[in-house]
Amino acid sequence: MVSTNKYWYGYAVQGYYGFGWEDLILEDTLTEAKIRAKEYRENERGVAHRVVKVRRLNDDYVPKIKQSTLKGRKPMGKKVFTFKRNAKDTYVDENGNDTGYASVWGIVHRWCKIHGYQVIKFSSEGKDSKILHITIK
Repeated sequence: MVSTNKYWYGYAVQGYYGFGWEDLILEDTLTEAKIRAKEYRENERGVAHRVVKVRRLNDDYVPKIKQSTLKGRKPMGKKVFTFKRNAKDTYVDENGNDTGYASVWGIVHRWCKIHGYQVIKFSSEGKDSKILHITIK
């Protein structure tokens, strides 16, 4: 995994069009920024241009989970479990096991109780809630 910084450091070519300085282009190196500023000055006479060093949030940055916030628990990603209604009008899980519950609330309540989840989100699709999705955060 490539380590990325939280911030991207570079240079911005800015132009003053009467309402304040506006970023025109961002460059990684100072020499590239100076070349771009020279091009802008040649093509837009009468407009002030400058090169400034900038720091922006990096779009590729993924924050690391601190071990102190986990308190001994493993980080759990988001999981989605799907249930479908069968001919008996009860819900069947992904493995084909019959849950014995016909109501959405019954299966969600049972699922939380058995697996120890407290914060969940559920949604149903189709006519008469034929498909049930339980999302564990």
